[in-house]
Amino acid sequence: MASSNPLSTELIAESLRADPRVSEARRLISEAIADHSSKITSVREANPNLQPHYQSMLDRLTAVRGGPPIWPYLAAGMGNGPFVELADGSVKLDFICGIGVHGCGHLQDAMVQASIDAALDDTVMQGNLQQNPASLHKG
Repeated sequence: MASSNPLSTELIAESLRADPRVSEARRLISEAIADHSSKITSVREANPNLQPHYQSMLDRLTAVRGGPPIWPYLAAGMGNGPFVELADGSVKLDFICGIGVHGCGHLQDAMVQASIDAALDDTVMQGNLQQNPASLHKG
């Protein structure tokens, strides 16, 4: 039986999104994030061994920006719900909600999947001049 969506058999982009490897990659990414983020469950102090490197990164940030950041916090790229791990190894409650974290928390699976969708739809930068089907409401 032919697909009801003519794009699925005609466009390379649709064949990428339908590729079973993409489905498996999505599953593996979600699983890895869940495994690692589950280790972040409470506030903790900085790791003293990471302090010199952390200060070096803050110094570089200050030089690039032309001034120090408002708060000397550099996220490590991992969080769990309201908690965020900083590059000094500490874990803080993220009270910068709306700036540093989505309202649904760090690494919420729906947000991760939406980010993957955006990358697959080539909408990481969606401008005003060039539109694509992802601009249309999917419902």
